[in-house]
Amino acid sequence: MGEVTRLLQQWCAGDKDAEACLFELVYPELHRLARSRIKGNWRNQTLQPSALISEAYIRLVAAEDRNFPNRRSFFGYAAKAMRAALVDHWRRRRAIFVPLGDFTHGRLSRDDKIELCLAVHSVMDELEQAHPDWSPVVEMRVFLDLTHAAIAETLGLGARTVERIWHDARFWLFERLGPEPWHGKVVRETA
Repeated sequence: MGEVTRLLQQWCAGDKDAEACLFELVYPELHRLARSRIKGNWRNQTLQPSALISEAYIRLVAAEDRNFPNRRSFFGYAAKAMRAALVDHWRRRRAIFVPLGDFTHGRLSRDDKIELCLAVHSVMDELEQAHPDWSPVVEMRVFLDLTHAAIAETLGLGARTVERIWHDARFWLFERLGPEPWHGKVVRETA
């Protein structure tokens, strides 16, 4: 059992000392996730990585259903908490530039990219119910803009597994959302 898993189990059992040790241990990884999402990708950015981590931390600590049996489940939930914090931020500031990497063909305006992310956000609960293994990958790809390699490393998966999940999830999203959020753009078939 790894150190993160041991501390997670102790924290979920109510050990406050384990909580402090855990967040000290995982902070660099959380910071890397937050920084990769924010660094140079947003114009006039007011949300800093440390603020995003703080928002995610508040959501993690406040979670009533806190059950993180391992590192993967914890970072999946952390990605979800960061997504929620980002969506709240985007809703407050609709003019933020949100890069979507290989998610769409062509160029979308900043507002269209925000609308697309909000549309994806609207079906994330359904995705989590239908394909629970896909949702952390989608959250990290769409909302944190991580590469397949970074997602694989964070979740402890193989890079090819992440690529396969991303490929399948994009089509699932397109089927659920239809062409409207993309304003006629087509989801790419390759990563």
